Amino acid sequence: MAKRIFGLVGLLFLFLPAAPAPWAQEDARPPADAADPAPGGEEAPAAGDGEDASGAEAPPEAEAPVDPLLYNTIVHAMSGDVIFMVDPQARAAVGDMYEIIRDGRDIGLLVVSDTQESIAVARIVFSDEVPQPGDGVREAGRAGIEATFYGGSFLKDNFSKTYMPLGGIRLVLARWFYYTRPALEIGTLLARAHPDLGVADTFPFNALAGAEITNLYMGRFQLGFVALAGLGWSYLNEEAAGVFDVGSGTRLRHVNGKMFVSLSCLLASHVRITADAGILAMIDRWQTFSEINDAGYFGRKVAPFLTFGLTLR
Repeated sequence: MAKRIFGLVGLLFLFLPAAPAPWAQEDARPPADAADPAPGGEEAPAAGDGEDASGAEAPPEAEAPVDPLLYNTIVHAMSGDVIFMVDPQARAAVGDMYEIIRDGRDIGLLVVSDTQESIAVARIVFSDEVPQPGDGVREAGRAGIEATFYGGSFLKDNFSKTYMPLGGIRLVLARWFYYTRPALEIGTLLARAHPDLGVADTFPFNALAGAEITNLYMGRFQLGFVALAGLGWSYLNEEAAGVFDVGSGTRLRHVNGKMFVSLSCLLASHVRITADAGILAMIDRWQTFSEINDAGYFGRKVAPFLTFGLTLR
């Protein structure tokens, strides 16, 4: 049986054409940089970069789309920062707050410091557990304004008192800004302008604008240096107008400047307690008033102040 098989194999080799050896095939191949001659004996031009053999420009390679399943998911965690994917249609912005979600639980809070297309870089405000890739994120509201309601003391004499009570509200634009944030403040000094007048007789109010020049997140604490400037007015009733011998109504009182450090502590995602300490300068506009009695608030005043408040977002 074996002899018959070998005989058949021998017959096949006799009738099949001989195939060239592998090294012969390699030698017969044209060089890789050789181009086929064009009709008429001319060489065909080589295809340039970005073009195919026909001369047409090759289409650009499309970027790989982001898997929608990765949206709102942390993909990289670093010391103090994380990177997570966001849906471009969600329009995440610098300053937005996000909660860290793990197994359906809220374990921390993030503030976005940079965004690019579908990627967001965020600072860890706080976290009960170490954030890890695969953790989810959820937007913690989109209110772009922080409002601080404050009250305290301007440490300058006011007749029998050694201070002037002050209070007001400060608004900070928190969305689209991170390190430097615009600020607006409206406040009042609950002080007397004359020994024969009460606070309501010459009710003062101030409007100032400026910025948080430095805004630092340190865990649950937030530290900022704030500079503001603006104007101060007083509303004089008939009695006050008679004392100062001027017309009643709203009168420009001071050019104001304010520089201070603001320190806050996070109580909840949208609530912080805040303490401010710095210098308040009031440059008088009514020189005659300061001549009447400098113990009131119409004169030129420069002194420290201290306030405490509640910040909501």
